Amino acid sequence: MNSVALSILLSLIGFSTALGSIVDSRTWTDALGRSFEGFFVSTDLDTVEVNKAGRTYAIELEILSDEDRDYVFAQLGYQKATMGTLSGGAFAGKIEYYWKLKRDRVLVHVYSWEIRFKCHDQPGRQLSSISFTIGNIEGRKYWGTTMSSEPYEVDDYIRRDSNLVIKNRSFEIELEDRRDTEFLFLAAVYESGGERTGFNYDLSETYLISGEKVRWPEKD
Repeated sequence: MNSVALSILLSLIGFSTALGSIVDSRTWTDALGRSFEGFFVSTDLDTVEVNKAGRTYAIELEILSDEDRDYVFAQLGYQKATMGTLSGGAFAGKIEYYWKLKRDRVLVHVYSWEIRFKCHDQPGRQLSSISFTIGNIEGRKYWGTTMSSEPYEVDDYIRRDSNLVIKNRSFEIELEDRRDTEFLFLAAVYESGGERTGFNYDLSETYLISGEKVRWPEKD
């Protein structure tokens, strides 16, 4: 936590004025368990504005509790879900993310995802861009049905088997006619060294299906 964020949080906690008369007032808690009273104003998903005793403060979302983060995303119409990852190239485990419908697209926000970068036989190379892919399994077909986002630029040198942390990243996926499919895993695809390859493409047909099945609602 940087000094500015800490000073803002401490000043909030230090206030003694109660806001019981404000309907939207709630208790906010940081990662260390310290709490204060205030009500939600707005957020850009990096910071959240909270009003305390008539004064508005911008607080970094990452220093607040998981419950507070869920509340903030809910104010923007997001739902929280859990999805499995492909085992191997991405660390085996569950990825928590938030999603909502945006016209004919699904807007997905991944708060934190740690991925092992595979360079295959090369000692390392420049990573140019990453796309996110949501998919399912059809008769153990390798990828089954998938939907991918537009790539976003990375342009960084990543060493073989090092970890790439994806934090606070939003991406959109067009629904098309695949909204009736139950999606089970989240994967990342990278472009590097003039090739389009993937974090997960070198794996055998072993999937971690530990997340909840996700079925997008019908489009309007």
